[in-house]
Amino acid sequence: MIIQNIYFMKIIKFRVSLIILCSIIFCKLSFAQKAFVNPISEGADPWVIKTDSCYYFCSTVWVSDVVVWKSKKLTDYGIRRFVWSPPTSGWNKTDIWAPELHYIQGKWYIFYSACNGEYDYVNGNQVWKNQRSGVLECLSQDPTSASWVDKGMLYTGDDIDNWSGTVDDNIWAIDPTPLEMNGKLYCIWSGWDSTANVLNNGFTQQNLYIAEMKNPYTMKTNRVKIAEPTYPWEIGQVQRVNEGPEVLRHGYYIYVIYSGPDYWTIEYKMGQLSIPMNADPMNPNNWTKKSVPVFQGTDQVYSVGHGSMTTSPDGTENWLLYRSKQYPTGGWERDIRLQRFTWNQDGSPNFGVPSPAGTILNVPSGEFDFDNVQINEFSDKFNDSSRHWDNWVYYGWESDIKVLSEMLWLGCGYRDLNAGEKVLLRGYDWKDFTLETDISIVEGSKDAGVIFRVIELAFGKYSLKGYYIGLDVENDKIYLARMDGNNKTILTEVTMQINLNFWYHLKVETDSSNIKIYVDNEIKIEFNDSQNTFGMVGLRVDETTTAFDNFQIVSKNLVGIKSENYPENFNLKQNYPNPFNNSTIIYYQIYETDNVSLNLYDISGHLIEELINETKPSGNYQLRFSSDELASGLYLYRLESEGKTIVKKMMLLK
Repeated sequence: MIIQNIYFMKIIKFRVSLIILCSIIFCKLSFAQKAFVNPISEGADPWVIKTDSCYYFCSTVWVSDVVVWKSKKLTDYGIRRFVWSPPTSGWNKTDIWAPELHYIQGKWYIFYSACNGEYDYVNGNQVWKNQRSGVLECLSQDPTSASWVDKGMLYTGDDIDNWSGTVDDNIWAIDPTPLEMNGKLYCIWSGWDSTANVLNNGFTQQNLYIAEMKNPYTMKTNRVKIAEPTYPWEIGQVQRVNEGPEVLRHGYYIYVIYSGPDYWTIEYKMGQLSIPMNADPMNPNNWTKKSVPVFQGTDQVYSVGHGSMTTSPDGTENWLLYRSKQYPTGGWERDIRLQRFTWNQDGSPNFGVPSPAGTILNVPSGEFDFDNVQINEFSDKFNDSSRHWDNWVYYGWESDIKVLSEMLWLGCGYRDLNAGEKVLLRGYDWKDFTLETDISIVEGSKDAGVIFRVIELAFGKYSLKGYYIGLDVENDKIYLARMDGNNKTILTEVTMQINLNFWYHLKVETDSSNIKIYVDNEIKIEFNDSQNTFGMVGLRVDETTTAFDNFQIVSKNLVGIKSENYPENFNLKQNYPNPFNNSTIIYYQIYETDNVSLNLYDISGHLIEELINETKPSGNYQLRFSSDELASGLYLYRLESEGKTIVKKMMLLK
C-alpha cells in the first residue's frame, strides 16, 4: 500500500526517457578512477567467468530467479539480466542457490541447486531437506539472453542405474561445479551421505563428492567422496561442513578451493584440495587436503568464503571474488569483495589477508582502458523498467533497481542494510553541472537525496567519497554533507519542513568550489568546499522508502572538440542520416603520421568492435561501417591518435 498510495499523487502525463549525449570527450587525465574499495556489491556465493571481451557474474539473489551480469570491469558487476525463472512446481521451483555460468563444449551452461519448497522444521529451524542440483543450457551464444532451457536434475547419489529421476531417491546436493580434466568431464559438489538425517538441530554433515559426467547435464557414474570435515577448523558450532568447491588450475596441479564450517557464523573460511594434473580424480587417494585454512577472516573482516577465481582484464594478475559478513555477530547479511592473490613457491595459491572494507585498492590491471567519459546532458524519466540496469550502478541489499509506475524507488526492502542504499549514473564523470530531480519520501525516519562528485564507492552506508544532499524527514532540515568512505560530516544545514508523501523538486548547481542547493526553485544553501572536484552522480536513501522522478543533469564546462587541444585537422564524424539503418560512413582526419585506433562501443562502454588499429600518415580517411549484427540503439565511436581522443555518438534504427 505504501508504494501504491503515491501513484495517485502524480499527475498523469506522457513520459519519454531521454538520454542526450552531445560532444562527448574522454577525460583520461582528470577523470580516470584508478582505485576501488570493498565491498563491491551485496550478495552471496559470487561467481565470475572471463571471456575475451568481458566478465560474466552470477550470485545467489533474494529472488527465485537466475541472474547474469555482464561487465568489462571486475569492480563493477555491470549490466544485469534475469535469464531464467523456475517453474511453479517441481523439484526446482524455489531456493535457487549458487548459480555458476560455464562454457563447455561450445555452449553456455548454468550449474545451480534448488528446492521443491518442502521443508522440515527442527527446534524451530527451517531445514532445506530437498535441496538438489541441476543444469540449465543456453540456446544462444549470449548468456545474458533469455534463451535458457531446463536440462533437469543431476543425479548425486549412490545407485544411478536404479534412479527414478525424482527427488525421493536422489541425495541432497548443493554448489555443483564442473571439472574438465584429462579429456573427461566431471562434477564436484557438496552433499550429504546416504544415512544423513535432519535430527541434528536441523543440520547434517556436508562432504565433497565427484562423479563423471556423460554430458554437461547428465551424470555417468555414481558419486565418490573426495573430502569430509576432519580438521578442527572445519567443525563448527553446529555443523561439519565442506562446501562451495571451485576449481583453480596452476602449474602441474588442479586445486579445489572450498569453504566451511557454518556459513552463517564468523568462523567461515576457505580450504584447499589439490590433485596432480595427470591423476584420476575419481580415486580419493589422489586428492590432498591442506590441514589449515588458505583464507580466513580477521577482527575487521568476518566470515570469508565461497570464492571464485579469475584474472585481470589484461591477464597479468590473479583475483579472488568472495563473500563476507556485514557484522561480527554473523547472520545472513553478506556482501561481495574482490582481492588480488599470488602464488606460493610450491605453485599453490596465496590468498593473503582480506583487506578491511574501505581500504583503497588498485583496480585490476587493464581495467580502465575505457575510462569514464564526461557528457553534456543526461535525463531519465524512468518509463522503461527493463533497461535501467544499463544506466545505473546499484549498491544496496536488494540487488535490484525498482522502477514502478514510471518512478525509481529506493529503500523498499525490509532489511536494515538498506541504510545507505544508492544508485549512480554508470560510466560518466561530472565536474561542474546543474542536477535536478523530484523526490518524495514515503516512509522512514531519516533522509533521502542526491550524491555527486563521487569516487571510491562501495556497498555500505557511508562507502563513498563525495557529497550528499539530504532531505531529513526526522529533523525537518535539508543539509549538505561530505562523506570520506567511513563517516558523514554535515557541512551546513537549514531548517525546512519535510513531509512524507510530498513531492520536492531538488536542484544542485556546482561551479568549482561553489555549491548551490535549491528546493522548489528557492535557494536553500550556498556553500564553498573544494575537497571533491569531480566524480559520479546519483541518488541515495538512508532508512527511508523514497520515490525519485525526472532526473536530469547538464554539464557546465564541457570542452568542445574544436579547441586548442584539438587542431582543425584532427576530426571525426559520421555521414547523415543519423539515425542510420544497416550501414553508414565514418570520416576521420589526422594531422600526423601515428597509430590510429577507431573502436565501436555500446552506451555502457563495452567494446563491440575494433574498426581500425594501425599506423597511418596524415590525411583524410573514411570507412563504411555495417551494422548487420547489431540491434537498434545508441552507440559510441572513438578515435584515438597523436595522444588525443574524440568520442561521438551514432544512432542505429532498424
